Amino acid sequence: MTAYDSIVYAQNGMNENELNSFAIGTAHRKPVQPIPTTTATANIARSKKYTDLSKSSTDFYGFSISKTHRSSQHRNSSSTDTTDTHSTTLSSSREKNEERERASAAMWEKFELIKDLDSFWMKMNSAEVADDDDDDDDGKGVCEIRSEVAFVKKWKREMKRYKKLAKATKEFGIPRTMRGDAWYLMSGAKKFERNAKQSYERLLERANREDGRGRRRQSDDLRKKNVKNSSSDDDLGEKNRTSTSTSESDDEDDDVNNDDAKSAKSAGILRTKSDKQRAKEEWATQIDLDVDRTFPENETFRKFGKEPLRRILRAYSRRNPKTGYCQGMNYIAAFIWLVVRNSENDETDAAATEEISDSEKKTFWIFTAALDGHALCREIHARDLRGTLREFGVLHSILMWRKRKLGNHLNAIGVDFACCEPRWLVCVFLESFPSETVARIFDSLFAEGFKVWHRIAVSQILKCEKDIMTCSNLPEVAGFIRKQLEKSHDAGEVMERAFGLRNFKTSKITKLRQVFSRKLDIERENR
Repeated sequence: MTAYDSIVYAQNGMNENELNSFAIGTAHRKPVQPIPTTTATANIARSKKYTDLSKSSTDFYGFSISKTHRSSQHRNSSSTDTTDTHSTTLSSSREKNEERERASAAMWEKFELIKDLDSFWMKMNSAEVADDDDDDDDGKGVCEIRSEVAFVKKWKREMKRYKKLAKATKEFGIPRTMRGDAWYLMSGAKKFERNAKQSYERLLERANREDGRGRRRQSDDLRKKNVKNSSSDDDLGEKNRTSTSTSESDDEDDDVNNDDAKSAKSAGILRTKSDKQRAKEEWATQIDLDVDRTFPENETFRKFGKEPLRRILRAYSRRNPKTGYCQGMNYIAAFIWLVVRNSENDETDAAATEEISDSEKKTFWIFTAALDGHALCREIHARDLRGTLREFGVLHSILMWRKRKLGNHLNAIGVDFACCEPRWLVCVFLESFPSETVARIFDSLFAEGFKVWHRIAVSQILKCEKDIMTCSNLPEVAGFIRKQLEKSHDAGEVMERAFGLRNFKTSKITKLRQVFSRKLDIERENR
């Protein structure tokens, strides 16, 4: 270690032994060469100009630190000691997060881990990523579950060659200023974008044309000009009837076919087209409603993020019409946008310009890779709730397997986490944990796959085990767990507890998923 290294790592709270312990296998590596100027290295350079956020009223992503803390104070306003304890714990947790951030930034810079990450994920994604443009599959079946197991095995095999990268990601997380680039590589988004049949801009064009917005504006203009000309209206109606992208024409075609007593097969086909068109328009309407409800307390998102989020969600619903849009996606996409925008220091005002920024496109592909790749289960946003029911069933089985007494108690008082905490899954903890903790969770989801979600959920439930055993109903259980999660500002503690679970095998979870998939199939057939 050089004198310069000693100074850098001493400033970041690391001694030579800790550095050598982290730098596994450095003996065979070549001396570090000067890093070429790229977007990633520019982010590393910004990490040198580190700003301590431990005393700031907001975190790196613009969320208020004191929001959760104030709610805790309100509930415990009768106890000054409890309030002081909350303040001390919050301050200590934030300081620990900042220490880890400094150490993480130093490690990623010193060992050029972004290069290792690029190399690692090029190997991981060497096989063609299945593109889901206009995919008509019904979500994740047994074949996809087996594919996920194969991915995990390949991940473990390849990661053995990149020990520093694995250790840094698991123990310290990804530096904030590099998270956007790292997620783009880790999630497989780079491969998704490269293999996509249609670009993000093209998907937006199709969404504008097919979800009713562009047609409604054009139709309204024509009606105003020809309000007294019924023949023009008839011509417009005839034109609409010949267009497969017009929702009103689909409805009229259904009526015409019924009146003319055409074949049931033809009518069925037309009704299917009409249903699809109505679904697109309903998604667009729901997206508009949910965008305004997303992170209202975050000033950055409120000022600059609404239009990018609207476009991202509409483009995804067009790219994957079988899934379309589901509430909860808005939080995932918005958080990824905040991470990418802040890591790249993008100050584009999407409300003032219609130009699509690079950070917006990158966000779209990371979001797509998250939902359709290995990080999340696609069916958690399915319209029939199949994935949600399956994963919560797996979660309950894991609890029964690891803590039978706790599992029996939950059964006795009628606790179903799919009913009391669905946001854990559909929002991926974004409505539960502080944002810094969620960012660390996403780091591991992109790095190791969806099993991490079960690790987090199980470890947090077990942390509340003593309190849960005193509960007599579902609201009490939900209250204890929500309180525990919302004050979990120490991201390192959450991840250490999750990865401290032993005998948490992918093969076991895979078998449980297959059992619940078959159970849900039988239930659907019996309806």
